Amino acid sequence: MNKSVSFIKKTVKVILWVLISFLLLFIIIAVLIQIPAIQTKIVKYATSLISSKTNTKVEIKNISISFPKSVVIEGLYLEDTKKDTLLYAGRAKVNIAFKDLFNNEIHINSLALDEVNLNLSRTETDSLFNYNFLLTAFSDTTKQIKVEPEKKSKWTFSIDNVSLKSIQLLYNDDYDGMNVAANLKYLNLKMDQIDFEKSIYSIDELLIEKLNANVLIKKSGKVQEPKSAGVLPKIKANNIRINNSNISYGNSVNKQSLIANINSFQLSYASIDLEKQIVTLNNIALAKSNIHFRENETVSSDTAVSAKNIPSEKSDWKISVTSIDLDDNSLAYIVANKPEKKNVFDASHLDYKHLTLAANNFYYSSDKTEVSIKKFTTIDQNNFSITKFETDFIMDQYSITAKNLKIKTSVSSIDADFNLKYSSLKTLIDSIQFLKVYVNMKSVSINNYDILYFDPDLKNQVFFKNVVNNTNLSGVINGTINNLNGNNLQIHTGANTSLQTDFNITGLPDFKTA
Repeated sequence: MNKSVSFIKKTVKVILWVLISFLLLFIIIAVLIQIPAIQTKIVKYATSLISSKTNTKVEIKNISISFPKSVVIEGLYLEDTKKDTLLYAGRAKVNIAFKDLFNNEIHINSLALDEVNLNLSRTETDSLFNYNFLLTAFSDTTKQIKVEPEKKSKWTFSIDNVSLKSIQLLYNDDYDGMNVAANLKYLNLKMDQIDFEKSIYSIDELLIEKLNANVLIKKSGKVQEPKSAGVLPKIKANNIRINNSNISYGNSVNKQSLIANINSFQLSYASIDLEKQIVTLNNIALAKSNIHFRENETVSSDTAVSAKNIPSEKSDWKISVTSIDLDDNSLAYIVANKPEKKNVFDASHLDYKHLTLAANNFYYSSDKTEVSIKKFTTIDQNNFSITKFETDFIMDQYSITAKNLKIKTSVSSIDADFNLKYSSLKTLIDSIQFLKVYVNMKSVSINNYDILYFDPDLKNQVFFKNVVNNTNLSGVINGTINNLNGNNLQIHTGANTSLQTDFNITGLPDFKTA
């Protein structure tokens, strides 16, 4: 018994001495690392090692290690094999939780990058990027005996805070057909969760200030291969803000372009599940911004051929937005290869200024569209203005309803409710006579000018010779198209024309037999 106790005591003493020795060594290393001279030697050794391995120029102005968490690198310069700048970082600070490494976790508390210039490229005929020499230089090419590996626990990665200041990115990928030039003044990102395996990304806050980005998609140099099936990402965000930014996108293959001058954009609580095709947003707001989209009516022959070879995927998106706030924006949609019509409505050339929208409870799916519009005002390139637009709108497979519809232009106004019912949208045209109509015109005033703006061919008819003529209507119309009823219908038009009646019309839409 005494021998056992003695053995245990000696064993404990040995273990304690070993632990104390490692602790002392750990403390000594920690202290030595704080000494500038030691840090300078570490810098020289690191730059010398990378330079000798890659045969490229590597410089580090200074490195500061605040053990056990923080590492600061200043003046990092790295050339590629063509002696062009691959990376310059004025200052990079990483705060990492070293203790988590023992649990197979890479946990970065914070990452801050200041004054960074990054240039990435690959040619049309080469699939390797200009940084590939780094991977080759530090890869182990020695032949090893194949040993059955033990089952290892998977590493996880997480990052809490990212701060970027004065970032320049040049990404020229001629092999994949994508060029990006970006200049960023400031970015602050706070993450809640990153799970690469399950493709889950949860953002707490994202702030982007003064981003200028140009993106060009062009013909790819590589042979297109079928995309491998993988887990599509799930993205959540509590608060995203983009201010004073300009983004331009061009697609030379599809002949499309988008220019977005964003003064203020905010998105609060967003959940996007690309796998299930579900998008849920709490609030989306855009103020004093300019969005301009341009495209051609037909795609190129190359695109048409390649599109045939791509299998169609089922689209069943469900999008819901609690509130939408657009304040004094400009929105434009242009079909570039179609001639513009002047002074009339042109669906191929839409250019709206001072567009303001307040809407609630927007929902879209393949079966249903619903929105409550509280406010909408705008003016187009021909000075046609909508000064008021309000309604509760619902459209599904069997009906279209607009309650409390209120519309005002500079010369016309509508206050009405309407409802259309049909067996299905697919058969609506062929069975138009069975369409059920309910229209309650509380107060409707239509000016010929507005009608001619949307249908200028009517100007040849006698009634529309007087362009400024006003027609006032009220009453209820209901029934099917082939058996239509009117109750208390009142019409006043021109100087002396008035009509007050109830009616029943059968036989429509055939006007000859009605």
